[in-house]
Amino acid sequence: LVCEVLGDEIRQHMGATVHHYRWQIAIKTRGETAVTTVENVVWQVGRTGNVTPVMEVSPVKLSGATIRRVTAHNAGLVKKSGIGKGADIEIIRSGEVIPKLVEVLKPSDGVELPETCPACGTALVWQNDFLKCTNPLCPAQMEQRLVHWFKSLGNADWFGIKTVKKMVDKGYDSLEKVYAMTEEDFVNLGFGPVQSKNLFEALGISRSKSVEDWRFLAAFGIPNLGKGDSRKLLAHVPLEALAHMTEGEV
Repeated sequence: LVCEVLGDEIRQHMGATVHHYRWQIAIKTRGETAVTTVENVVWQVGRTGNVTPVMEVSPVKLSGATIRRVTAHNAGLVKKSGIGKGADIEIIRSGEVIPKLVEVLKPSDGVELPETCPACGTALVWQNDFLKCTNPLCPAQMEQRLVHWFKSLGNADWFGIKTVKKMVDKGYDSLEKVYAMTEEDFVNLGFGPVQSKNLFEALGISRSKSVEDWRFLAAFGIPNLGKGDSRKLLAHVPLEALAHMTEGEV
């Protein structure tokens, strides 16, 4: 069910985000839920250093799919709600796509929070409800930053997480190093001849195919500056002028 504004003038005034019109919303009802048990909690490192938990659960059918993994959002929720092995939880497929935690029905007796980064071993620090790895050279962060770059630009395929991880493991851990790669470099990393050619050509496309300025800015992965805020900022300030702005001007 969709609810929308009918007046053209109001629609123009409300505008749109990167993803949707502000004058049009979907009205959703709560869908089917299921109860399952947490078998394990694994921790993933994001591009900004946040270490986030994912619950591996006993397989359960929900909205036509078998669910085995559910996000636990952040370390603060894990600690507060008692999420760990043996916890019984209620889940829902948000929008019938993403498995989401609804409620912890029975907390775990063995909640465990990591003390060090699972990727680089750096001691973790608390930042609000998140555990954070502060090592800028953490390989997992580098992988996620490179994936974010290509995904945000949207003008070159092939650079998924498995491909990027293979590159970072061999020392290609920055945009400067990646864009200097040759087709032979990809072959030497163990990629097949066809994939190596596709990856090299994708780099060329990424260098030459134009993208919107807001995509280029968002691709750098600056904290709190996603696609939407990049568009808002560049609506008032040209990209070329950003490097010369002060904090007060922003």
